[in-house]
Amino acid sequence: MEKPDFDVLQHFDSEKSSSYDQEIRKKIPGYEALHDLVHSLLKQHLGREAKVLVVGAGTGQEVISYALENPGWYIVGVDPADNMLDVASQKVASNHLEERVSLHSGYLNSLKAPSPFDAATVLLVMHFLPDDGEKQSLLMEVAQRLKAGAKLILVDLEGSKGSPEFEILFKLWKDYQLEKRSDKDDVEKDFEHILKDIGFVPQSRIEELLRQTGFSKIQKFFQSLLFGGYMAEKLP
Repeated sequence: MEKPDFDVLQHFDSEKSSSYDQEIRKKIPGYEALHDLVHSLLKQHLGREAKVLVVGAGTGQEVISYALENPGWYIVGVDPADNMLDVASQKVASNHLEERVSLHSGYLNSLKAPSPFDAATVLLVMHFLPDDGEKQSLLMEVAQRLKAGAKLILVDLEGSKGSPEFEILFKLWKDYQLEKRSDKDDVEKDFEHILKDIGFVPQSRIEELLRQTGFSKIQKFFQSLLFGGYMAEKLP
């Protein structure tokens, strides 16, 4: 990850990090199904032994599930939010996964990995970056750490702000959260933040960024309101 314009570290403070696992399921329709699909895609592509890079490891949803279900996988999780990684570290320890899971506090450009990865996931990360070279830089950092033919799975908020399609889906998403969450004032604040700080780009731009950074065989596999999921392969 590259450093974003707004303060992600403050956004994921200690209180929000401790409640993240419960609250995120109220905010993203299909959250569980999304993670199941990503895991399934990785298992289709990878062998019994693999090295997987998780960009935006957060509270450890991915690293824990991948490691528990795939004893031959070694997982490296990267995240700049120490409060989130504290939660992930506790999960790693309680599941006795220290030998197969490594957590790196910081941005991706500070990660010194010993060898290329067989796959990488970048879930709910890139939309925090503006499309002024930072999105491209993040994907370049990922590409540089992957083997030729390695699988990349990217999930991000997407859309063209101001378009009729965006406005419809944005309202549906907000109404969904107003129904699921009791903190109505916080929902209003969250959506003010989303419009102000999230770097939305349309599907065509996401695909263009992937091609520009050395990926091919780009395929969209997931859509839930303004969330889109893509899989691609690192070019030789």
